[in-house]
Amino acid sequence: GLKTDTEKGVALLQDAVKRGDASALEILGLIALVTGDSDSAVKLIRTAAASGDDRSVKTLWDCFRKGYLSKDRLEESLRANQEAKEDMKSDERDRHAKWLAWKKKQEEEASVKKNGS
Repeated sequence: GLKTDTEKGVALLQDAVKRGDASALEILGLIALVTGDSDSAVKLIRTAAASGDDRSVKTLWDCFRKGYLSKDRLEESLRANQEAKEDMKSDERDRHAKWLAWKKKQEEEASVKKNGS
């Protein structure tokens, strides 16, 4: 029946959360919201937003408009979201991108030498 499918779906979403899927957190929050547990819903959605998930930010704005989330909590969540996105632009990522560009250039030069000889 529908209840079993919902339970199975929630279990699959919880597994996805354990693997680090922030969008699954937001979906669990939406389920909590639909079932009337706005406190748990907001916690889940804020956590998803704090991990850098942009769709969760839009959902938080909806929660704010409906009165489930205070302005202060919304602002905290927006800052946490921005910080998470900035962390993703780390020096390590930049160094890796430079290394990939260097490697591609080396491969292109080797290809030109091979085809030119």
